[in-house]
Amino acid sequence: MADGRDHTIATFFDTHAVPDAALRHFSSIPWTARLLRDGRYVALPTFSRVLKETGEDAFFAVTVNTPSTVAEALCLRRRTLDTPPPTNAGSPFNRTTAPANPYEAPVPAAPDAYLLLTLGSPGLDGHPNTLHGGFATAILDEVMGLCLMFHQMGASDPTAAIFTARLDTVYRRPVRTPGEVMVRTWLTGRQGRKWWARGQIVDKDGTVLAEAEGMWIEAGKRGQRL
Repeated sequence: MADGRDHTIATFFDTHAVPDAALRHFSSIPWTARLLRDGRYVALPTFSRVLKETGEDAFFAVTVNTPSTVAEALCLRRRTLDTPPPTNAGSPFNRTTAPANPYEAPVPAAPDAYLLLTLGSPGLDGHPNTLHGGFATAILDEVMGLCLMFHQMGASDPTAAIFTARLDTVYRRPVRTPGEVMVRTWLTGRQGRKWWARGQIVDKDGTVLAEAEGMWIEAGKRGQRL
């Protein structure tokens, strides 16, 4: 059932709470519990796990919100986000914040956001007990976009819709199911209405399983039909 409350990113966190079940679940797992105890981060309700009246977020809120797909999700955001100022909209993007090859860029000591996920099986599998590669990209797309929405709240228009314009994914290792993964993401630059971000799917040992760099564009207001 759709939640009829206001779901702009600016008001969502004032009207929704972190699900107790997700907190209990990830607090019971030693390696995710360590992240929950990190004082640099605050747990927040996961925006895309709530169905909107417009039908927005139905994929993550309904379709893959089942025991055999994504059974639990918990979002963590850095308490203080450093949003770089945008370059001039008409100028070439200044990549001073990242090297020429973004996949060789070091991971920040404190990424902007994390999403902890419990991946089920067989609902997400492409190969036996292995996450479908397309859904790995969908996870990265979702979490990186959420990261940019966090930055929009303090540096841009939090009511603006943001759409993926480009997403380049590299698959490093199989993502095994069922089990938990951590997705970490951070902003890499801005130019006018364009935003760039990177993200990684990581296992309990810190091994990067998949990673991506993408570009998003602000266009219109959230919930509007294009």
